[in-house]
Amino acid sequence: MILAAAFSACGSEKELEREAEDFDNIKQAYIEIITRYLDDGDASLVIEVQSQQETAGWQGEAPILYYAGGGPGLPIPACTGAGQSYIVALILDDNDVVMPSITVH
Repeated sequence: MILAAAFSACGSEKELEREAEDFDNIKQAYIEIITRYLDDGDASLVIEVQSQQETAGWQGEAPILYYAGGGPGLPIPACTGAGQSYIVALILDDNDVVMPSITVH
């Protein structure tokens, strides 16, 4: 019984580490995309980030990406299973306001 609980806790900890790695990779992709936009005015770059998560949903607190230009930030959608990717891009609205776009594929 104690051994089963230890394995469960270890598995949960590993999943939280995978979630943290996903969040770091999403932030790095966003930094690359927004840097290109600020340097060249090019908002067309799209980066696919392969998820490391193996369990559907966020096991920890759902991360929020705070983006250039302020605002409340963008909650990152949760994966619904293993083997998915995050698609990180920019959206320009009608007033040329730049917003990040993060979707799960």
